[in-house]
Parts: sequence; structure tokens; C-alpha cells
Amino acid sequence: MATTQIEEKPRILTPRVGRRSEILAILLLAVGLLLALCLISAAFYPNDPSWNSVGQSETHNWAGTIGANVAATVFQFIGLAGYLLPLLLFAAAWRRFRSASISESAESNRWTNRPCDRCFGAAFHLAFATTL
Repeated sequence: MATTQIEEKPRILTPRVGRRSEILAILLLAVGLLLALCLISAAFYPNDPSWNSVGQSETHNWAGTIGANVAATVFQFIGLAGYLLPLLLFAAAWRRFRSASISESAESNRWTNRPCDRCFGAAFHLAFATTL
């Protein structure tokens, strides 16, 4: 009886998410959480001393003096649309966790999926959200 041998190729398992994307996602998540903490506590304690206002002698912001200054800066430049910044950072972190590595996502769709275009679009959207 004749037997045929089928040559099996070794399966190469590649991770869906690259290490660089995971590190970037964790950093975006941490910055988003810290920014949300700064902005939410600034709503509770608007008289905290910062670079543009003199208030109480002690800071009540949950992120400390730096948090009060970050919240004051965000509210000065962006206004109430600053509350969208943590949401944008969380969305970017979620996308990094779920997508392929940065170089692979840029190569998959060369003209519509470039990271610099997405960052420019998010900044453009946030800049015009301040007029609402």
C-alpha cells in the first residue's frame, strides 16, 4: 500500500498586540487616569492655588499641587472641553490594546490609518470642541 507523506509546516504564532503597543496603551491609560483625577477634583475645589489664581493656602486637589496646576492649565487653554481629554486618552489606550503593533497598523492601510493623521484629527476636533 502506498502512503503519501504530508509535510507539515511549523505554525508560527505571532502575538496580535506588540510589546510597544502595550507599553504605549498602559502609559496612555495612566495619563488619562491622572488627568481625570486632576480635572474631577478641580471641579470640587475650584479655589485651589495654581499658577493663575491665588486661593487657599493648602491644596485640596486629589493630585496635589501639580494636579491643581494641570487642571488650571487645561481649563485655561481648552475650557470645559478639557473633560474630553481623558476620554480621548482612554479611547486611544483601548485602541492600542486591541490593535496590532504601531508599524503594522500604519502599513495595513497606508493613507487612512496613519497615526500622525489620527493625532492631528483628535487635536483638531478637541480645539474646535472648545467653542461649544
